[in-house]
Amino acid sequence: MKSGLAKVLHRLEGRPLVHYVVECALRAGFQHSVVVVGFQKEKVMEALRDYPVQFAVQLEQNGTGHAVQIALAAIPEREGSVVVLAGDAPFLRSSTLKAFVDQHASSGSDCTVLTALVPDPHGYGRIVRDAAGNVSAIVEHDDCAETERQIREVNSGMYCFRLSSLVSCARLLTDENVQGELYLTDVVGIMRSKGMKLDTFTAPDWREILGINTVEQLNQGGAILGALREEA
Repeated sequence: MKSGLAKVLHRLEGRPLVHYVVECALRAGFQHSVVVVGFQKEKVMEALRDYPVQFAVQLEQNGTGHAVQIALAAIPEREGSVVVLAGDAPFLRSSTLKAFVDQHASSGSDCTVLTALVPDPHGYGRIVRDAAGNVSAIVEHDDCAETERQIREVNSGMYCFRLSSLVSCARLLTDENVQGELYLTDVVGIMRSKGMKLDTFTAPDWREILGINTVEQLNQGGAILGALREEA
């Protein structure tokens, strides 16, 4: 972002990015929300002071898998479903989020991945499927083989899990990858190896899963929000 400000605090239409994500979860009817904070945690917590959320502090930023491990420690329940959302993805509509969670609940899956078919998959983790069309892995862009980089179905970074399944598999994550971090995406491979049920839900509009990673994308965000509102 070429800025010293935490990314989720950058403003889109005058509001921090993280507001859009939290409000989407609230509109979808989530009962318990945990926000993982680290860099500039006090500022992020202040920005969310009027929202009914709990905070979990990630002292060392060691990947998405590590962030989820931190969040799980703040959740007292061990049954039910848990949804993982990205704090820098402000375009997801609550109707899509609710449909995503409803499908997960009705399918009986251990993990449902929110995916999208995007025009340019560069930078996104790819959804790799086996011959039967089932999800076999999610491969981060930096770890993709050349053939995998041609895949247009991408991981949004958002998931719905059976809570007990996520707890059991998240503790098995390792940092044996290019970035040397704990990838949440690796949970999918662990679940598959254990014979757990995996599913996907494809966003009706690929723009809903877009994250904000650059100033240019932030500047384009208002137009995307407006278009999605008109088409809702």
